[in-house]
Amino acid sequence: MIPPARKAILVVSEDWYFLSHRLGLAQFLQREGWAVTVVTQVNTPEDAARIAAAGLRLVPAPLERGRLLAPGDLAYLWRLFRLYRRERPAIVHHVAMKPILYGSIAALGMRGAGVINAFAGLGYLFTHRGDRVRVVRRILMAVFRRLFARARTRVVLQNAQDHALFRDRIGVPVRNLRLVRGAGVDLAAYRLVAHGERARPVVVMVARLLRDKGVREFADAARRLREAGCAVRCLVAGEIDGENPNSLTAEELAALRAEGSVEWLGHREDVAAIYAGADIAVLPSYREGLPKSLLEAMACGLPIVATDTSGCREIVAPEINGLLVPVRDAAALAGAIERLARDPGLRARMGAAGRARVEREFGQEVVFRGIEAIYREVAGG
Repeated sequence: MIPPARKAILVVSEDWYFLSHRLGLAQFLQREGWAVTVVTQVNTPEDAARIAAAGLRLVPAPLERGRLLAPGDLAYLWRLFRLYRRERPAIVHHVAMKPILYGSIAALGMRGAGVINAFAGLGYLFTHRGDRVRVVRRILMAVFRRLFARARTRVVLQNAQDHALFRDRIGVPVRNLRLVRGAGVDLAAYRLVAHGERARPVVVMVARLLRDKGVREFADAARRLREAGCAVRCLVAGEIDGENPNSLTAEELAALRAEGSVEWLGHREDVAAIYAGADIAVLPSYREGLPKSLLEAMACGLPIVATDTSGCREIVAPEINGLLVPVRDAAALAGAIERLARDPGLRARMGAAGRARVEREFGQEVVFRGIEAIYREVAGG
């Protein structure tokens, strides 16, 4: 029997996100001697079976992501509160906004437990400009300031801009902040591919169909490229996220499909195969934590076109492994894509540089050991 001092509870909002971004970490932690319980909303029996097959204990926890304060949130908080008291873990590790908020509250008063709060990005509450969101954001920042000041709490951020925001604007003590860049890339699954010269280079964007991912800007850029006679194929792999207030509606997606400049692939599991058949990866996001999709594209040897914003600028070195363009600027985006499309030599050089950087800085082993070091730090050994 594993002693209680090695128990860890990993709380993630959705099963699909856990599988795509945190499964490898959970398995690594198990190999390091931690008994990991995964708490997440279960959307399909297949996803639950995949978690169980990895040897992880699963506790389903229904969660509504669309609103910060939803009718079921009290039940979610109570579920976490009871679980933490029953299990008495050494670590509770929360990923994403709602698990962080309610998990941190549920952990109050737990003696001997370390609390790790990992922000993959700051999302809708920090990108939307509406008055109501601004008020909620101000309240949330005040709550975080109190919750995150506790001695055995650590806040894990993925980029320098978010680290500065939590330090300077929210007021979290520097001793409680940690910078771990990304969720880690599986370098065996995302392999360096030799991308040949194509008559029509393939440009791909892999992302949920959210407005703040820059989906509409990419569609606009694709239209501009077509009108300019630039021979490229523009693809988007991703689907609508009905629980996210920033998601495209079905009507908006239908209008973009009808326009015809982009090929819409829907949700795809074979992302590595998509990158193997592509020439350029794009993400015109408004704000990111550290975009895993771009890191995976870099691992496959693709040059990157991304926006000059938090997260993206952490991994794209301009003129080395990609190009950065202003946020919400479809014309600049189209220009950067066209430049790479017309220069296969530049694409090859940037792709090789990107792969080398991922191997050096963003592989799973580097990231997982960074997280496990924080586990040992707050668990006292």
